[in-house]
Amino acid sequence: MVEVIKRDGRKEAFDPEKIKHGIRAAGGRTDVLPERIEELAEKIAREIQEIAEKRGEIRTSEIRAMVLERLAVEEPSIEQEFRLWPKTEKPEAEEFK
Repeated sequence: MVEVIKRDGRKEAFDPEKIKHGIRAAGGRTDVLPERIEELAEKIAREIQEIAEKRGEIRTSEIRAMVLERLAVEEPSIEQEFRLWPKTEKPEAEEFK
């Protein structure tokens, strides 16, 4: 099982869907076609999963850096939105106020 090491040191199971979700969310705020966003989400998540499986664990900071690096090459507009993503996404608790 591949583990992700969070910023606070906690570990959790690697879930490629989280990477895909982040890319989809960032891509949804651009003019990039949904099919292209999905293609990138699948490709990038798969690449990172392969790297993580070889190592057995990966840090969230490494995942973020890899996503940004690949998006910068493939779709810079999504890369820019992904950089902003943690700052623009509302915490779930605030959504229900």
